[in-house]
Amino acid sequence: MADAHLMVDPLITIDPGGPNELQLKCHGRNLSLVPEDNLEDVETFCAPGLEQPGTTTWTSSISLLQSFGADGAWNLLHAMRKTRKTILIQPTDAAGTPAVGNPTATFEAFLPSVPFVDAGIGEKTEFDFELTAIGEPVFATA
Repeated sequence: MADAHLMVDPLITIDPGGPNELQLKCHGRNLSLVPEDNLEDVETFCAPGLEQPGTTTWTSSISLLQSFGADGAWNLLHAMRKTRKTILIQPTDAAGTPAVGNPTATFEAFLPSVPFVDAGIGEKTEFDFELTAIGEPVFATA
């Protein structure tokens, strides 16, 4: 049995290899890419309450700390809001080199707007950067 993966050094890239490539690792605190399977109603008189698997929606959430400046989360993400970008996620940063023990997930999503500030006295702004995959992510191990 493989050892459990401890999230320490993930690769989180927007627009990998593109002109606006952005690494989010140093802004992030939590990372997820999870599926949600929808059920479709196929109920008939002979099968009351019957449902069957329907579409799967993949959602990624990255908890980010707000920062400002040339490399700040606000400056970088606000400029790309409402654009369609490729997202690359890898459990351990290995410069995008996938392996069986360190696969990559790549998908496209529209980037949401991000909050400017949302904090009280002496607090930091932390927000969830929510991305909904367009179609299915592509998982690679080689």
